[in-house]
Amino acid sequence: MQAANDIKTFVEKWSALLDEIDADETRVKVYAFIEDLQFPRDCENLGFEMDCFKSFDEKYNYNPSKHSSEMFEKLVADCDDFRILGNAIFSQWRYYNHWADDVKAEFKTRWFRIAFKRLLELAG
Repeated sequence: MQAANDIKTFVEKWSALLDEIDADETRVKVYAFIEDLQFPRDCENLGFEMDCFKSFDEKYNYNPSKHSSEMFEKLVADCDDFRILGNAIFSQWRYYNHWADDVKAEFKTRWFRIAFKRLLELAG
């Protein structure tokens, strides 16, 4: 299945950058992730939309401004739609890219790792 291969490539590519972020105590690599304009292109190529968590919120009653990332982790385990999860991933990236006050302090690689892991499971 081509979609599964494309998702695997996407997750591997961006997980490698998350590894670099975790390895760098200065967290400068966070900016390499959130300012890389290839990330949104890759998301769009997979059919994901930056919908400000709208689709995820509608299905799972989750709004990142009201709920913790721990709540998101629990909901991700129940997520059964890779497009909705992909939209959430794209929306989270956009939050850091556009709205976060202190990106280096707020950025959580764990959030993306959990979402990426489940995305791979859903892609089959």
